Amino acid sequence: MAGAGYLDKLNDNQRAAVEFGVDGDTLPPPLLVIAGAGSGKTNTLAHRVAHLLVNGAYPRRSLFSPGT
Repeated sequence: MAGAGYLDKLNDNQRAAVEFGVDGDTLPPPLLVIAGAGSGKTNTLAHRVAHLLVNGAYPRRSLFSPGT
């Protein structure tokens, strides 16, 4: 998504994590983020959830395990 202004404040690695696997109609694969303290993991996770929702992910399926 080229015009995603809400991603502009992320660095290259954070943006890559946010956009990982979001390119089709299926739910993206899980992503493990390992980084040091103060590196922006929480911010990256919040942006990833927002990016999934903007790209059509079903909110309940994104935040909860299936069957809940």
